[in-house]
Amino acid sequence: MTHLHSPDGYSIDGPLHAGRFFVVFRVARGDEVFVCKRPTPRFAGDGAAAALLETEARALERLAGAAAPTVVASGDDPRGPYLVTTLAPGVPLAPSGPAGATDPEATIAHVLRALAVVHAAGVAHGDVSPSNVLVRGADVTLIDFALARFPADASARAPTAGDFRGTVLYAAPELARGEAATYASDVFGAAACLLHVVTGLPPRRSSSLPMGLVEAAEEPVAPALVHALERAAPALGPWLARALATEPGARPSAADIAGEASVLLGERLRGSRSA
Repeated sequence: MTHLHSPDGYSIDGPLHAGRFFVVFRVARGDEVFVCKRPTPRFAGDGAAAALLETEARALERLAGAAAPTVVASGDDPRGPYLVTTLAPGVPLAPSGPAGATDPEATIAHVLRALAVVHAAGVAHGDVSPSNVLVRGADVTLIDFALARFPADASARAPTAGDFRGTVLYAAPELARGEAATYASDVFGAAACLLHVVTGLPPRRSSSLPMGLVEAAEEPVAPALVHALERAAPALGPWLARALATEPGARPSAADIAGEASVLLGERLRGSRSA
């Protein structure tokens, strides 16, 4: 992993993740542990990387800890821009099911409820993928809001046409075509993640560029995968099948699915929250 540099007042507590644009690591201040995100050295002076961090900070400040980490500090130092947030609990969704999960339908309900909270605050996440969804029992936290959009904000900058950033395996068709993230594209991403989680089957054949991007933009999710999802989650699978629609307008909202889950799975959800 890239050599880590903590902001003033913090000490390095250990690495978490290194990607092309950013490195994420734990930092400590006294007895408290937080998460620090910085551009990699290659992109430390890149204005685009700084803009992504600013977008993430704006999204998290708007969410104020609801289904997301809380901003602790942000700034710029000789090593470049940085963002410090609270350390979110839980483990990422896993393709064979989240660690410790015994009820796939409850997992679906909890994830969509968290996404509905994010959307209610006026934030579209932009990259709903298993590594960005942390689960601890009934508590779900979304992380990595660098690609977030604010659909109600007409002044928000849209991505350059054809410029894809995100996780192609779970990306909505319109994202693969270079369009801006919306609530509907988040719902597709959540459904694609949950298909993978509850069935163990990836939603697409390719996860690499450019083949995966072409598949995501031009091909619907295979009917056999949708049927496997409906068998694995009889109550909510049909709702996720609708969420995987190619046309954004045909997808239910996260709040619609979460609300239906409350009706269909009320006792099970209450039991998972009290466990």
